[in-house]
Amino acid sequence: MNRITAISAIITILFLGVFWYFLSRDVSPDLKIKTSDNRQKLTRDSINNAKLLNEKFITDSLAVLEQSKAFANIKFGINKKEFENEVEEFYKETAYEADSYFRHLGKYVFHEVRGDYYNGLLYYVEINGRNIHYDKFDYDAWPQFNSLIELLTAKYGNPQFNYGLKSWVAYDDQQQYTVAGWTIGNKQINLVVTGHRLSYTIDINVFLRSANLEIWDKIMQIDRENQDKALKVF
Repeated sequence: MNRITAISAIITILFLGVFWYFLSRDVSPDLKIKTSDNRQKLTRDSINNAKLLNEKFITDSLAVLEQSKAFANIKFGINKKEFENEVEEFYKETAYEADSYFRHLGKYVFHEVRGDYYNGLLYYVEINGRNIHYDKFDYDAWPQFNSLIELLTAKYGNPQFNYGLKSWVAYDDQQQYTVAGWTIGNKQINLVVTGHRLSYTIDINVFLRSANLEIWDKIMQIDRENQDKALKVF
């Protein structure tokens, strides 16, 4: 990210330099800036345009660097054995001395990382949070949710959507609710509240959008074929 920031600063300097060069040239009277207000407005506009260019550059560069990586050192496209080895290393890095069963990312507490595969290669990773009993949800879930929002926003910027966390009574049992999400190129990160009878978890889902859509299309195709077969029976 340091290299991206440096290049971004260079873009800003070059943009402003070109702007002031053309501003200082001798031009026809009709094109001259005659008031300081106009000069200030043009300066503000040029700075805003430079900021927009920087933001787009950073977003595009981040997508290129990060979209092939699920998280930590775990990359999409690896096989099951490679994934399991990387997960073991991740467990060591996030181990919590007071409790060997749970791991920590900031204030977020989780107990398991699992993956799904498409054509034998990793395309989906899920981090399962610690079970939170319903009577402690309003107290225990908020710090963990806010910690994840801060961590992910610091790296990827503001989420594409953030519905916030609600009281446990808003979430039905044995249902999943996507409450926040980031889109980084072909990678999608979602925070999900999952109901488990009398408890809930805050899970992190990270997946390749293209593979997910392709799998969904195949599921829909199978459903349509099964529906056609069923109609032929009658």
